[in-house]
Amino acid sequence: MGTVIYSLSDLPAVFLCLLAAYEVEHMVEDTIIIKILVGSILFGAFAYSAYNVRTIYVFAEIYLIGYLICKLYQFRVKVIQCFIIVIDSVVGFAVAAFLQAYINYHECGEWTFKVITDGLITNQLLWGMKYQFYATYVSLDELTSPALSFMDNVGASILQMEGITDVISLGQYIRICLKYLFEMLGIYGRHFINSILLYGPEVYVEKLDSNKVLISFISFMCVLFYYGFSSGMHQELESNMEFCSGVDSCHMHYSGSDRKSVLCCDVSLYNRNAVLQL
Repeated sequence: MGTVIYSLSDLPAVFLCLLAAYEVEHMVEDTIIIKILVGSILFGAFAYSAYNVRTIYVFAEIYLIGYLICKLYQFRVKVIQCFIIVIDSVVGFAVAAFLQAYINYHECGEWTFKVITDGLITNQLLWGMKYQFYATYVSLDELTSPALSFMDNVGASILQMEGITDVISLGQYIRICLKYLFEMLGIYGRHFINSILLYGPEVYVEKLDSNKVLISFISFMCVLFYYGFSSGMHQELESNMEFCSGVDSCHMHYSGSDRKSVLCCDVSLYNRNAVLQL
């Protein structure tokens, strides 16, 4: 629960992105018009809400739009259905953005759906290059700063060579990514590792001398266990499913024992009629 209410947590934004992707999965397969309409509106609303919660997730919008386009192409969705999905997604986006636009107009005199952050996104890109990890220290010890920042020497060196100190533009960031491609991959690789490393047992750091080695080991083992378990389940499912493209007759395929069987019946329409019977 602490991670969810943590002010810097990505979980709410990630959850909204997953909901948007979930709507994409279903609305491209639905043939009922009302489900397509509702799913499209929810997709737009969830996509904007992810950005609204965490502005850096504006880059996730690009992924979600690309994901939608790929799914529309994969399932050969009709042009009229594509048009409906696009229009309704924009409607859902606009409905979710209206409250933010009203707040902007009321507080700042500017009618815009953007979250007014005074360059927060570019600052986050700068901080992402400069720091590997950030944590907040909470203690009664007044001699210790609450901000715990862990420098990334490679990123700091790049910024120094490029003459960038406190402000970076989006164009500068893109140019740096292209110029120092492998160094940037290393920086974000370290970000990924740090994302599954817990500095302390709680969201906020209470003890600087906590057993970080044990906590880190447990974090890695949890991730590896989940990955291994999910991969094993996926491979077992695939090994017991037979997709019959263009088959007009039905047949039964047994794997190992009679407890599992796969029924394949005329799946010429993109292999979507394969039914797993347990």
